[in-house]
Amino acid sequence: MAASLAAAVGLLERSRLEEAARALLPLAGPSPGGVIARFRRAECLSRLGRHDDAVAEARRAHADDGAAPAPALWLAQTLAEAGRLDEAAGVALPATAVESLGGLRAGYRALSRIAAGRRKDAEDTVRAVIDTRHAPLYTMALRLTETERLAAAPRGPDLPSVWYAIECGLEMAHYKLREHPAAPAVPASGFGRGEPARAAARWLRMHCSCGDYGELVGALRKVSPTPPDLDDAELEMLLALGDVDAAAELAERLAKEAGDAAAGELAVDRTRIAQQRGEPAHVTDFAGGKDARRRLPQMVAWLDMTAALLAGDALAARPLADRVADPGKREFVEAALRRWQEA
Repeated sequence: MAASLAAAVGLLERSRLEEAARALLPLAGPSPGGVIARFRRAECLSRLGRHDDAVAEARRAHADDGAAPAPALWLAQTLAEAGRLDEAAGVALPATAVESLGGLRAGYRALSRIAAGRRKDAEDTVRAVIDTRHAPLYTMALRLTETERLAAAPRGPDLPSVWYAIECGLEMAHYKLREHPAAPAVPASGFGRGEPARAAARWLRMHCSCGDYGELVGALRKVSPTPPDLDDAELEMLLALGDVDAAAELAERLAKEAGDAAAGELAVDRTRIAQQRGEPAHVTDFAGGKDARRRLPQMVAWLDMTAALLAGDALAARPLADRVADPGKREFVEAALRRWQEA
């Protein structure tokens, strides 16, 4: 007995791709439901890495219902996942959908430029992708740019460092500042327990990805008691600067002090360090990894994706990128694109 379309799609959503592809095959056809079944089967085949078969299915479904906008979009996405980005951007759009899907066409053209490493007019390329607010296109942009970053040397700064700097730029724009605020001065003595030390530490935590503030860190280390979060701020600064060895030394000291009580944030930072060294590490390789998976799901999904890319497993990276590339929470995607722009 053939599965219903809902049941077959349920298999796809549970990542039972081979079963879903088999269940969708007898449901595919020229009817509206059959076109949906064929495109969902094309998605299964695409996620299995069978791109030629996926494109063939998508073309057939598009031929059965080329007057509607959705089939054109699904065909473009299937072609894009097959690496045929120029073809994706050239998919014919129904006359009634040219305006509504025009932004997506520009987005696929931008992906083609990213894949080719063409950085002329990079700002326009980045904006074209961001403005689509389209999750499938975001996930491709994330994988393309992160694959390039991880194949280069150095691999840092990574996306959290880039995003923290972006946040600083947004704040400067809000307050109409033309120059980055200068680091606060730390008196040599006389304020060990006072508000100036805490204020300087807060400033460092906000701007630790913006530059080398080693002198400020050194001054704050002489304060007793040491301001809270100074270790975290210094670690983030070292990661942003690409000083992986110094970051690793500090992280190992913090891990030894924390033992089994290490927080998820430390597991995340140790994973970032390992990945900047080219190791396909996961947060669960470190103390605090379970806490990270529980409290920091998007960050962990990004690290799982980059681990898959470092291991050369592009198929495993795709569903992980889907979990990161949320148009409603697009920090990772925007950071990846901005880093690509400035590389």
